[in-house]
This record gives sequence, C-alpha cells and structure tokens, in this order.
Amino acid sequence: MAEITPFKGILYSQGKIENFESVVAPPYDVISQSYQEELYQKSYYNIVRLILGKTFESDNDQNNRYTRAYKDLNNWLEEGILHQNERECVYYYSQDYLFNGEKKKRVGFVARVKLEEYSKGIIFPHEFTLSKPKEDRLKLTRACRANFSPVFGLFSDQQNSIGSLIDNEDERESLSKVKDSEGVVHTFGSISNKDTIQQVAYCMKDKKVYIADGHHRYETALAYRDEMRKQSGNSVSEKPYDYVMMYLTNMDLEGTSIFPIHRLLFSLDNFHSEQLLESLKANFNIQVFPFENSEEKNKMRDYLFQQMKLKEKDQFSFGLYLGTGSFYLLKLKANPFVDDSTTPKEFSKMEAFILHSLIIEKIMGIKKESIKNQSCICYKKNEKEAIEMVDSGKYQIAFFLNPTRMEQVKKAAGAGLRMPQKSTFFYPKLLSGLVINPLT
Repeated sequence: MAEITPFKGILYSQGKIENFESVVAPPYDVISQSYQEELYQKSYYNIVRLILGKTFESDNDQNNRYTRAYKDLNNWLEEGILHQNERECVYYYSQDYLFNGEKKKRVGFVARVKLEEYSKGIIFPHEFTLSKPKEDRLKLTRACRANFSPVFGLFSDQQNSIGSLIDNEDERESLSKVKDSEGVVHTFGSISNKDTIQQVAYCMKDKKVYIADGHHRYETALAYRDEMRKQSGNSVSEKPYDYVMMYLTNMDLEGTSIFPIHRLLFSLDNFHSEQLLESLKANFNIQVFPFENSEEKNKMRDYLFQQMKLKEKDQFSFGLYLGTGSFYLLKLKANPFVDDSTTPKEFSKMEAFILHSLIIEKIMGIKKESIKNQSCICYKKNEKEAIEMVDSGKYQIAFFLNPTRMEQVKKAAGAGLRMPQKSTFFYPKLLSGLVINPLT
C-alpha cells in the first residue's frame, strides 16, 4: 500500500565539515529562540539557517527567512559544503539513547514515500494540525523546493523483516555519527544496493503508515504537490513533488518512546483559580500538595508525578498547577465518555481527549477555535519549564498529563480519528541536516 523509492539525497560533504554536530539541528518546531541563536553560533553552515532562519524587522517580499534559505542552500551547493549523492539510495538511521535510565535503540530508514490523501487509508494522521505552521512550511518549500526534515512515520512489522534487511546490509556506507544535546547518538548511512532497496519497497507495499511526527510537513507536502500539479497542467507523469521524504520505523519494537506534552493556558479573561477548583469538584477528586519553599516545591512536584503514574486500569488523573503554592492531583470520578454514543471508543480512554473535552472545553468553556489558533494555549514537554512559565505570571494554568501509549496512537489513527493537537511527543526526535530531499 505504501510506495517508497530511493532518491539522490543532498548531504553535507565530509571533506568540508569537520564536526557534523555543528551543522545538524532538531526539528524546527522544537527550536526555541535562544537555541536558534546557539545553533547559529555553532556554524555558519548549520541547517537551522535553512529550516528556521532568523526574521528581521526589515524583512519584505524580496528579502526574508525563506529567500535567505534559498540563497544559502544554493551557495552551499556551489561551495561544495553540500553535494548531491550520485546514486539513488535509501538511508539507514539508528538512534541510541537513554529513556528513564534504560538503554534503547531505534532503527529505521529514510526514503521518498508517495504522497497519498488520508482518505485512501494508506497514510494515517493521529493529530490535528495548526494553520500557522503549515503556512510557514509551505512558504519555505516554495522558496527552496526541498524537504529539509523527514516526516516521522511508523509501520507495523511483527516479524521485523524490514529492520533485518537494513540492519544487516553489508554494503551500507557510513555517512555520519553525531551525539545531540540530549545525549542521543545518531548513526546515519546510505544503502544503494538495488536488491536490498527492492526488497524493502516490496515489504512496504502491504504496510500502512502512521504519522508520528511531522503532520504539518506532510500536509504541506500535499498542498505543494497540488500547487505544482496545477502549474504544470496536472501532468500524469510522476514528479519528485509527488513524494515526501520520510523516516520509517517499526512500531512493534521497543525503540520508540513517548513523552507527554503538557498544556499551558494564558490570556483567560475573568479567571479565578478558586472558581476553577470549585468547578472541577463535580467530576474529580482533588488532592492538594502544598509547599512553602523551593525545596518543598521540588519534592511536591516529584510526588505529584509519581502519584499520576500510580493508577489502576481505566483510572484517569491529571496534574494541575496554578502558581498558588500548591500542586493538585485531579482524579476522575466517573468517565463521562465511556457510554457516550457521540465519543469514539478509541478516545473515551485517552487522557489528552478527556482533558480537552471535559476540562478545557466543557468546564472552562474554551472554544475549539481558540485552541486551534493557539490564542490561549501552548504546549511544553518539560514540566519544570511549564511550572516556571506559570510562576512568571505570563501563564495562568499548567495541566500535566501522562504519556499517550503507542497502541492508543495505532488504534485512533487506524480508525481514522485525530487526537487533540500535541497529544504525543515521540522520542528521540529526528535530526535535520542528515539528508535533504530535492523536489526538482
């Protein structure tokens, strides 16, 4: 079902780059402004200048982050900093990392995957997307005509036939090995053996692909494909823009981990913390963990997260911080969605859905449109940062969640359902800069 092909990737030249750690970067959507500056300082040739260039007050239609990315891309190719592979390849990509103190390894590959509408039942999203990131990525794709970062896709392969093919490929050429800022070791190489590529493509033909990360990039690729087809008169012959660069890995193995993404609310009119707590009592048992100093605060924070994890089957709990000298544990008394005919069964036991539908939308009365436009909500993986943001006074509420499970992602996506935005943080993140997919 999923159609993959090799491609002649654009790579950093080993003879020109002494330290590959200086030129790679995480995905654009996890790069803060301060980390953007840090990446700029690492190397003039860091990929951040292409995926998330700086903006300036003087920017206009002729000179902006997208036009500068186009110029840098072409200049780096002319200088030999980047070069295009002469052979069509798929690319081996493994990541060694620690998760909660346990050593883990994830193995996958990067290839072009044919773009398909979600309705065809080949590529499955699991989250809703936001309009602003798609507008941004489309402008970048139009300017540079390239995929700089792979979409992260999952497939089911209980026999691990594909993993065995790419992991045991004798002719694999090593291209780079880097350790990122979180200690993850990324090993990247190319596979040009036509027999191996054909076997991998054959094994993928009966697979469905679930998008783990990069929904905005995938939907941007669809929009760009449609634009280019319209410009070219809907040519029947396939073009590079009919495909998108994607990293694919086996979801049946233990190599992929999922962090929760916590919710921060701001710009809430007439908000009163006491009123919120009172309104939550109808649906939740509330435990209070007070503190009087920073040492007690850290202990209570850690205790809160321990208690959130200590739950029996079909129990649901959330953490809450209002910046008022206490943490709160919210335990759902009775799940209102289990017998609700309007709620898909795949969602009725998903904490992100319960948080959004019951607390944020129903109890707090926040509109879906406000959430979609991010006019009152933002997302943080790191709970310590979320707490600091509430303490700063710029944010009024932090809701903490347990992580979504892999089987929940598969069931929801397979049923054609989409979770609330930012329901998952798949780890480790893929690096940008290991390979670029040209669309010309």
